Amino acid sequence: MLRSYSERYILLRGVGSEEQKFRVTVDQQIHFTECPYKEPRGPDSFTVKFERVNAIYDQAENIVRFASQSSIFNEGEKFEREPIIDTSVGHVPDNSGGTQDACTSGRNSCNLPNMVCVQIPYNPGYRCDCRPGFRLFEDDSVEQGMVCKLVDKLENIVLPAPSTGSPASLQLGECTGHDQCHRWGKFI
Repeated sequence: MLRSYSERYILLRGVGSEEQKFRVTVDQQIHFTECPYKEPRGPDSFTVKFERVNAIYDQAENIVRFASQSSIFNEGEKFEREPIIDTSVGHVPDNSGGTQDACTSGRNSCNLPNMVCVQIPYNPGYRCDCRPGFRLFEDDSVEQGMVCKLVDKLENIVLPAPSTGSPASLQLGECTGHDQCHRWGKFI
C-alpha cells in the first residue's frame, strides 16, 4: 500500500464577488501488488505522478468534486518506461485485461464495520463513507486511516420540522439533510 497526502489552496474568483480561498486536502490510499518476478531497479521508493487533474461543480448537490489520474513509478525506472500500475481512482484490473467497478467487485478498501463503498458518478472512482448514524473519523491504527464511529451528539437536539415549523426531536444518527447537519457550523 502507498499513501499519498497533500494539501492545496484554491482561490475562487466569482463574477461580481470577492475572492474566496479554500483548503483542499487529498488523502489517497493506493493498493497494488508488484510483480514478484520483476528485478528491482534502483532504490525501494516510489513516485506518484498526477495527471488530468480537474474540478467539477455539481449544481444539483452544490458541491465541487476534484479528480485526477495517478500513476506509480519506481525511482530507478520512472523515466524509462510506462508506470508500474495505473491507479485511476476506483477501478481495479480484472483477469480479462479490462477494469471493474471497485464497489461492485468488492475490491476496495471500505471494509471496516459500518463503512460502505460509494461509487462516484462523474468519474470511474469511489469513496468510503459510513452507514447512517455513523461518521468518519481519522484513525492511524487501521490501514484505511479512518473508521466509522457512532454519532452520539444528537441525542437531545430539537430542530424545527421542515414543513410545519414545529419542533421535532432528532434521534441518534438522524442527521439526514445538509441544513440539519450544518446548522451549527459543523457536520454532526
